[in-house]
Amino acid sequence: MIRLLKVIGCAAVLLGLPILVFASVDPEETLVGETEAEFNELWNEALKLASVSSSSKDLVWVSQIHEKVAEPFLTYWALDDLLSLLLGIHSEELSEPWRSQLIDALGVTLTRYVFEVLLDYDLNKKTIQNFEIQLTQDVPSIHATVAGPLGINVALQYILLIRNDQVFIRDMEVATIRYSNWKKSFYQKYVKKGDWQGLILALNKKNDRFFARFCEGSKDQVVMPVYIKTACNI
Repeated sequence: MIRLLKVIGCAAVLLGLPILVFASVDPEETLVGETEAEFNELWNEALKLASVSSSSKDLVWVSQIHEKVAEPFLTYWALDDLLSLLLGIHSEELSEPWRSQLIDALGVTLTRYVFEVLLDYDLNKKTIQNFEIQLTQDVPSIHATVAGPLGINVALQYILLIRNDQVFIRDMEVATIRYSNWKKSFYQKYVKKGDWQGLILALNKKNDRFFARFCEGSKDQVVMPVYIKTACNI
């Protein structure tokens, strides 16, 4: 069930963000026009790269996902804000270099979710329904109904921040389960003891275990993301 929620949530972000550009909002809240092409490209690439055969999901595919989907995907997340939600009152105790390292690990975790979606999820243009944007309320948000992998419709909500006419995601909620609340206990198991290094190692271990599946195969003329190099000890 937890894996299902994670995959649905991430898939919905990939599918939902492109629609955001075309929504009708007040002029002062309209997103920067030039981002329209970026959102369209992100959505189209996600569909195209998810549809390739399993045998083609190799290191070259990984490089394409990183460049065309995963890296742009991360630019829409307010990672520092999400980390603060995960750490709760302990966020004020976090200093450098631990904060930067944790933000990096959280970013790779969200990147892993993208790869899991494109590996396993049947993306199509009918996955998102009842899409509604509310930017003028006290807590800006996006609401949608998502067709899950088992054909079950699930309610989705993105909690947003608006900075400099740009929308950022600070949290997401799948079937009333908010990501920050779901993962908070895992993070705080370490931070209550002040074990920042232990938390970073635990996050990196999960990510490395997933990305290690892409270590095999020819690496010639392939620009590998840092998280692949780390997982493969290159």
